[in-house]
Amino acid sequence: MQKAKRVIKSKLAPPEVAPVLELQPAADAPVAADAPVAKVDRVVVPTIGDIHISRPRCKYYFRKFANSSKSTDDVNIDQLELLKESQKTLTEGSDEYVANKKKIEELNKLLIRTSYFTPHTIAIIADYVFKNLIQHGFTQVLQSGKKTLDIVHFYSGDVKELSAYSLFKNLPTYANFDVSADLKKDKKKSEVDAPAATDATVDNSMSFITYIINGITWLKSTGNINITIGTRVKKYLSDLIIDLIKKLALITKALLKVMNIRTSSPNHIKTVVNFLLIEGNASDQVSSDILASIDTKLEIFQQDEKNVKNKELDDSADEPVEVVNAV
Repeated sequence: MQKAKRVIKSKLAPPEVAPVLELQPAADAPVAADAPVAKVDRVVVPTIGDIHISRPRCKYYFRKFANSSKSTDDVNIDQLELLKESQKTLTEGSDEYVANKKKIEELNKLLIRTSYFTPHTIAIIADYVFKNLIQHGFTQVLQSGKKTLDIVHFYSGDVKELSAYSLFKNLPTYANFDVSADLKKDKKKSEVDAPAATDATVDNSMSFITYIINGITWLKSTGNINITIGTRVKKYLSDLIIDLIKKLALITKALLKVMNIRTSSPNHIKTVVNFLLIEGNASDQVSSDILASIDTKLEIFQQDEKNVKNKELDDSADEPVEVVNAV
């Protein structure tokens, strides 16, 4: 008597959407309890739900800021990376190697982690903020009769009426920009000068500039807008997004500490966003609309994930069946 056994191979079919190149960790488990992301491999990640901000890069910065602390009670991701680098120089099996490995494992357990859809939630918020600001800038340029969008346009007009204003108004990149001084600068010089350095000024290779360009291109095409983007604007917006992720990470970390848990979820991020909206005196309607928008986009990501898994199962059903002798 023989028994049929189906051999299922892992074959993940990409969604039918235009891909964009992002930096993503080689492995992205539902709960990222592994070592912190220090180096990342380039893989193609699709743009879903018109969200152009990189989910993997949001995850990278969120974990970096949530696990960067001078407190002896918290794990410092940079110190952990140094330990992991030193581990490579030790002789495997030696007492020093074993002790160092044990310390790394203990510190890994203390990391603030992200559930699978936490980076998606952060990307949705960052995308909302930067597009809200860009659209305001477009309006200001068109009303002024000019053809180039510059940073100063983010401070003119009724910017305080923007739905996302409460989420970005106190971020260092936005709050520390001196509009008056900038307007006095020679325009040719100001196009190449970057805004004053803030905590957001990190390695340019890990910026959000590429994704901002993609998002701006999409906005211009959907609105049939013919506006040139100033050289400084992309870096400014990238720094602003990094500032935002840092704020979300630090407040989420405090929230998790009170709750005595170490894994952040979309609901934790949404709670922090709601807090920032309340702190910024946003109306109840604005807060409700933003939170509802986050839920809507998150559902798109979750549905896409289900579709990919269903496609994988459908494809596996067409694979050959291996027949083995019953024991």
